[in-house]
Amino acid sequence: MNTMPEGAEGPQVAAQNAWLNLPLEMRERKQWALAAHDKSPMTVDGRRASSIDPSTWSDFETVCQTAAARGYGIGYMLYAADPFTCIDIDVKDDTPPEQMQRFLSIVDTFDSYTEHSRSGRGFHVWLRGKIGDGKRRDGVEVYSQTRFMICTGNVLRARPIAEGGEALTNMVSQMSGEAGRRAKIELWGDDTPDWSAADLAANDSGELGRLFKGDWQGRYESQSEADLALCKLLLPLTDSPLECWRTFQLSELGKRDKAKRPHYVRSTMGTAMQHCANDACHRERGASFADAILTNHDQRATEGDKTTVASVEGHPDEAERSSNAGEAGFSAKPRNVLRRIDPPRYSFEDVPPCIGEFAFCYSQATGLDQSGAIVSAVVAAASVISDDVKLTVRQQSEWQVSARLWAFLCGSPAAGKSPSIRAATDPIKRMHEAEVRNWQNAIKDAPPEDQPTLRALYTSDTTIAALSDALMNNPRGMLMLTEEFSSLIGAIDSADRGEAAKNRGDWLRLRDGGGRQILRVTRGPVYVSNWGVSILAACTPSGLAKQMKHMPEDGLIQRFIPCVMANPDLDANGDARAAMAAWGQKLDWVFRQTEYFAGHLAFTSDAQAMFNAEERAIKELVISSDDFSPGYAAHLGKHPGMLAEVALVFHLFSTQDGQVPTNAISEATVACAIRFMRTVRRHAYTLYSSILSAAPSFELAQAIARSIVASEQPITTVGRDWMTQHCQGFKKAEDKLRREAVQILEDADWLSPETSGRRYSGWPKQFFVNQQVFQIFAREGELWRARRAAVRDAIGDTEQ
Repeated sequence: MNTMPEGAEGPQVAAQNAWLNLPLEMRERKQWALAAHDKSPMTVDGRRASSIDPSTWSDFETVCQTAAARGYGIGYMLYAADPFTCIDIDVKDDTPPEQMQRFLSIVDTFDSYTEHSRSGRGFHVWLRGKIGDGKRRDGVEVYSQTRFMICTGNVLRARPIAEGGEALTNMVSQMSGEAGRRAKIELWGDDTPDWSAADLAANDSGELGRLFKGDWQGRYESQSEADLALCKLLLPLTDSPLECWRTFQLSELGKRDKAKRPHYVRSTMGTAMQHCANDACHRERGASFADAILTNHDQRATEGDKTTVASVEGHPDEAERSSNAGEAGFSAKPRNVLRRIDPPRYSFEDVPPCIGEFAFCYSQATGLDQSGAIVSAVVAAASVISDDVKLTVRQQSEWQVSARLWAFLCGSPAAGKSPSIRAATDPIKRMHEAEVRNWQNAIKDAPPEDQPTLRALYTSDTTIAALSDALMNNPRGMLMLTEEFSSLIGAIDSADRGEAAKNRGDWLRLRDGGGRQILRVTRGPVYVSNWGVSILAACTPSGLAKQMKHMPEDGLIQRFIPCVMANPDLDANGDARAAMAAWGQKLDWVFRQTEYFAGHLAFTSDAQAMFNAEERAIKELVISSDDFSPGYAAHLGKHPGMLAEVALVFHLFSTQDGQVPTNAISEATVACAIRFMRTVRRHAYTLYSSILSAAPSFELAQAIARSIVASEQPITTVGRDWMTQHCQGFKKAEDKLRREAVQILEDADWLSPETSGRRYSGWPKQFFVNQQVFQIFAREGELWRARRAAVRDAIGDTEQ
């Protein structure tokens, strides 16, 4: 029966038509719920829906039909395992024009699918990207998980959902600022209620009173969220955190048993204190990210919207120019020479569900960057697929590939590279141990001529001679597993009787597979029917850069899929045990399945067309990249083969347990592999443009810039003596390198030479410092001062 309010048919039909304007990639996901009149999420059968319970979500079509019948709205459940982020811009009746202009500039900056909110005044900007916990500041909220977003389809900007990229990262960073730090939880103060605050709350007619009386349903996801909201309202009315909590316990919300648990007290009050401190910090510091966007917007307007764009492989412009910097001698906003190139994380959506689920749960439980678990799992998956299973990429040239991949995780010592590798590959180690036990039992009483060979799944430390023996007995291929890339390089370059160069050639050919004839004087000829292994390793950025300085340019590093990992989230809370067990079962199933599923696979016609188009685009990119980054171009040249290998892995790991894999790889699988490889491309760009090829002059310019912003107080001028005293790199550098570095800072509008004074040895007496750097890069200055303090503490130097 249609329960739509009388007279609402026309508007509801219009709303239903508007919902079809929502991006297809959102509509295809089963993450929808009804939006009741009070904006609360509801299931199609009338229960309350939850952003953390997928069983309460429905598909788009079902939700739309039910919403149309009941006169409800619809909404999307943001989930950590989906690829989307939503910027929710709240516009009120009293929003001043200048703030409204800031909001519109956010829409302009991201240029993605944008719709009007339910009120018709605000906006929702939808992006691809993940930010973790939501952020809120000055009328702008950003969410990518555990959030119900009501969708209207009332389009403001009809665009595909764009990549958030570095702009989204910068936005979240600037929204956090100092507020992003966790407040130190010290529940100090009087341990008695504030009866005047309680009386005020009990008689309040607004949100404070409603919460105090226990009225929260329909406005909050849970009672815990309502508890936090009430504590935040009470905190300014009381004299201390403990007094606030005792006052909270007088409310209806505070009477449940959970409110008596010490951990819950500290957690809730600590978060309330942090949020209140954040709000104060925001008021003191003034502007949010929207302010920064507006500054850029105003600058563009001043210049007639003349913006220089320098973009290579998704690498955005470093900074936007300004003709009204407000500083003597400076005509532009200082460029971000301190910027670190951070690639996007590998996405759960760009791998088969079994890999995505494992990586998601592991990341939630450990706080480690999901990219490490995803890439490790993809290589582990490739290693258990027999090399007898081949994909015919192109019949006309008999181009075939097996599931053989090389990858390394690159990150700081705290990034969690080794734990990510172990989580993904421990099941393979257990499978290997079972094979060893079976082999040992089989050879106990068997004569030598009847003893079976050992079937090995992986090795961690080997030589070419030992590896040739292992591969002779394991033609299906193996996994070379090393948690230190340097140890792998050491094995490759080990000089055994002067044969280091030949060792290297043998190692390089392991990427290609196929037959290999090895000749050694001491051993005689050895033929291996399949000379191929998958490799998974780890390294630090500095260690990799140092290692590469001593390696010949023979394409070794270009054979690897890079994964540049971010530092971990220290406040992770999850349980990955079930997902890790399921991952182990999947690896074992595919390993057994491909024992007898040996044959040749091919693309469907649509998948072949998609692969051919991507291959052509890759080749065009190789041509355009060769001039500015030969190493990057050489790596890209191997991407067509990698794409085919990844598609083969994804096809077999997308097959349901108990089903025999088909011989046809679909368009959907190729599309998934393309998305994965495009992320590989972004990580490779970071590797070759930053980690492995930073120019010495630019590194010195960064060092000088860090020394400037790390000053305890803003400084107006610096000279060569100041740079020598405050920057160790400048002190050690030759004069030519010094001049090049300072010139970079001049070009980046950090420094401006004093032209009126006398020059010494060609140097100006001093340089004016653009005062904007102390505002724009305040966070970098704080971090660098903290780092210097940590170093002083480590060496026992407490002198300031």
